[in-house]
Amino acid sequence: MATASDLEISTFKQCGPLIKFAAQTITDNEKKKALAEVITTVQESLDAHSANGWTPAIASKFWISFNSLCSLISPVNTDTLITSTDQIPSRFWLAPAGAMTTAPQRAAFWYMSLLFVLLIVSATLMFLTSNTTTINDDVKNLVKATDPIADDIVKQISILRDKGLTKDDDFVAPGKAELQKDAEYRTAAGKLASALPTLYANADTLYAKTDSVVYLNWKRFPTCERDKEFSKSSFCYEKGDGGIPTRLNVVQDTVDNYRLLSRRAQPITQRAQDVGSMIRATILPILLGLTGSCAYVVRMLSEQIRSSSYSSTSGIRNLVRVTLGALAGVAIGFGGVLSQSSVSAFALSFLAGYAIEPVFATFDSIANKLK
Repeated sequence: MATASDLEISTFKQCGPLIKFAAQTITDNEKKKALAEVITTVQESLDAHSANGWTPAIASKFWISFNSLCSLISPVNTDTLITSTDQIPSRFWLAPAGAMTTAPQRAAFWYMSLLFVLLIVSATLMFLTSNTTTINDDVKNLVKATDPIADDIVKQISILRDKGLTKDDDFVAPGKAELQKDAEYRTAAGKLASALPTLYANADTLYAKTDSVVYLNWKRFPTCERDKEFSKSSFCYEKGDGGIPTRLNVVQDTVDNYRLLSRRAQPITQRAQDVGSMIRATILPILLGLTGSCAYVVRMLSEQIRSSSYSSTSGIRNLVRVTLGALAGVAIGFGGVLSQSSVSAFALSFLAGYAIEPVFATFDSIANKLK
């Protein structure tokens, strides 16, 4: 007669935790009957081993029972039970020194933290880049509408100067009495007085829209100091104070101020639109792919914690899945295989990261056709 081999003895030791888990979780009556048969066979095998009555027939019966036990509790096995219950350092933020936890709980904490960060970053970038095209179009339309006003103001200034008005004179209340009786002068002064508020308002709106995209240009459009004489060469904008200038030199400076702003504003907003488009086409799909894959991993970790099915290889598999999720998001962002869908590219990037299997199945199908 013989005893069980080392492998069989090792398997005997594994049966205890597996049977205990099965007894705690199995509720189906048919499975309970199968478990009872497994327990009986395992016990008989242990008795045979203890009595040195181990035979090939008993070994065969034992391994068949062990296979039945594994099938009853699948996907749980010895590896998942050990990994799900062994205590390891928590490494949680603000966790007490020496705090312990399990591998799946620690993984869930870190992936939830990563998911939270990705959600914040993605939402922030989507908000910051969502209106760059609108702002750029608004700036172009505003310049297109304001340029004729500025041209007309310059024309009226020329008329007033031809009438003898100097740069320091007040065109609303000129010092020369004969100018107030001049019909052409009054018409030019009236047009000037009515056009200036519109120019001021449009210029301030233009500045506000340009300044609103500073976060994508990394350079703020400065305002000129109030006590500093305006310079045509300075890169600044002099905001209006609510009043209407009446001296010709101030009116001319106002027009020059607008001209400088309009020349600077369009390249700035266009650059912001280009940067925003680049972020939306590349960085955001990657982030959303990562977000989708992290959401899937967190969901799976929750299920694995509940069912004790987290294994020693789950960590690297989750990391690989997150990486592939980012790759799937890039494929969508670059106009990938799902670009013809009616769903938005951002939603597709998230879905591609969440469910990478269909995406890579499509890649495999395309690759097979090219063989």
